[in-house]
Amino acid sequence: MPENLVMNKKTANEIVNFAIEYLIGKAREQGIDLSRDEICKHLKAYKYHDGDKCEPTCKGGPGRCLKCTYKRGLKSLINMRNMPNTVKQEYFDGDGVISRITFKYDPKNVLIEYESWEYICKEFRKEFGREVRCKNTKKGELDSYWMRFSKGMYTLAKFLSRFEGNQFEEFVSEYININKDFPVAIFALPTLLAQEVNGFRFALACDFLKECGFEEFVKPDIHIKDICKGLGIAKEGYSDLEIAENLRKFSHFTERYSPYEIDKLFWTIGSGDLYTIKRGDKNKGSKLKTNKKEFVERVLKEIIKKNSR
Repeated sequence: MPENLVMNKKTANEIVNFAIEYLIGKAREQGIDLSRDEICKHLKAYKYHDGDKCEPTCKGGPGRCLKCTYKRGLKSLINMRNMPNTVKQEYFDGDGVISRITFKYDPKNVLIEYESWEYICKEFRKEFGREVRCKNTKKGELDSYWMRFSKGMYTLAKFLSRFEGNQFEEFVSEYININKDFPVAIFALPTLLAQEVNGFRFALACDFLKECGFEEFVKPDIHIKDICKGLGIAKEGYSDLEIAENLRKFSHFTERYSPYEIDKLFWTIGSGDLYTIKRGDKNKGSKLKTNKKEFVERVLKEIIKKNSR
C-alpha cells in the first residue's frame, strides 16, 4: 500500500480518532465504562513514572537525577518477552535486591564496586541460589536472563557514569532540538545506546528514551510493527529504525498527538493493556480483549479505502 494514503493530515487524524473510539467500544462490550479523556490521559502517562524514583525523596520524572535515569534504564532492560518472569518488577520495589546491589541505583558506585558484570551476577546468585546461572557450560548455550541483565546493568552504569546530575537529560533534549528536522539523526541516538549497552538493541533503547519522557521516540515492538505494516505506515521488510521513523512522521501529521502518544495508542490496541486506568476493588489497571487484526481491517475498509477514491 502506498504510504501517501496514510501520510496526510486528514487520514492520520481519522485513524487516531477511530483508534480511540475502537478502545471505548471494546471496553463497552466488556462492561467497562471508558471515556475519551481517560484514554487521552493514559496515552500521556509514562509507564514507569510511579516507580522510577531512586528513593522516595527524589523528584523523579522529567529532570530526574542520574540515579533515577539508571533505574529507569534497568526497567527497560527487562521489557522483553518472558524476562520479567525471571527478573521481576518486585525486585525494584523499596529496598529490593536490585536497589541493594546497585547502591540505590548509583551507576558510579556500581563501577567502583564491581570489576565486571560477572561480579554482579554472583551477587544475584547469592540472593537466589542455583536458579541464577552466571556462566555458560555448554557450547552454543545462550546466556541466562540473569547473565543478560547483569551485563546490561554493568554496561548501562558505564555509559551513564559519563554524566553528572541531570546532564544526560540535558544532553538528550539538546540533541533532539538540534536534529528535530532530521529523523535519521534523531534515531541515531538509540542506535548508539544499543551499541553501548548490552541487551538494549534498538527497540529497548527507544523504550528507555521514550519512558524517560522524550516523546519523539517510539518503540517498534511486535504490536507497533504489525499495525504499522497493516495500515501502510511502514512496508514489509522495513527495519525497526525505518518503522520508528515512519511512525514519528505519521504522528506529526496529527499535530495534536506526540510520537509517544501514537506509540502508546497502537500498543494499547495490540496489548489491550490500560494499566493506568484503575477499576475494581483491587485497583488494578483495566485489561481489554482487543484484536489488532480486526482494527487494521476496519481502518482499511472504513477510512483508507474511502479516502483513496
